Amino acid sequence: MLFRSDWMRPLNIPGETPIEKVGLVLKAEIIDPAETGFSADHANQAFLDFEKTGGNVMIRFFRAGDRLRPLGMKGTKKLKSLFIDEKVPQEIRSDIPILTTGDNDIIWVYGTRIAHDYRVTSDTNKVLFIKGLP
Repeated sequence: MLFRSDWMRPLNIPGETPIEKVGLVLKAEIIDPAETGFSADHANQAFLDFEKTGGNVMIRFFRAGDRLRPLGMKGTKKLKSLFIDEKVPQEIRSDIPILTTGDNDIIWVYGTRIAHDYRVTSDTNKVLFIKGLP
């Protein structure tokens, strides 16, 4: 039996990647920074610096000890603490997709936060736009 902590799949860039286990499809595309139209109202989407994420983005689920540097923070934070702070119910934490670089550096915890080091800045030339579709 494959446990969620062992499940991993590459994100199709550009394209759609189904995550059958949670009934979600992630749609990814590369866009120009001028086309971003940032909105904090949509927890199901992320704008990331493609030159920092690279084209080898992986999707997986929570693993004990996971850490990231949330947008706007100076230091890192355990994902467990982030889930508590964001009031994510414990029973759904293992169902939240986590996107990482090929080196397993967390870049986005779906529905909550992106990692500070992968944010779009004024120096960004290519934006990786990812949106979750039900």
